[in-house]
Amino acid sequence: STQSSNNVAMVTGVGSLWSNRTDLIVGNSGGGNRLVVSNGGTVFASDNIVLGANSNSFNNRIVVDGGSLRARNDAGTGT
Repeated sequence: STQSSNNVAMVTGVGSLWSNRTDLIVGNSGGGNRLVVSNGGTVFASDNIVLGANSNSFNNRIVVDGGSLRARNDAGTGT
């Protein structure tokens, strides 16, 4: 499988939107990945938001500073 590391996705500013139809995974296979949601930006996942999905996923972060991070989370395991 392919690994990816040290990536940054930024959703920043009022009206900025990232919307996924399924799970949103930050750090599926690899480390040092970040999702930053700030200054009125919004991220929405129709299913779950997963941080560090596999055993080789480490030091991944989701930072929310003045933005919104929302998930439907049908599994009922968190918010």
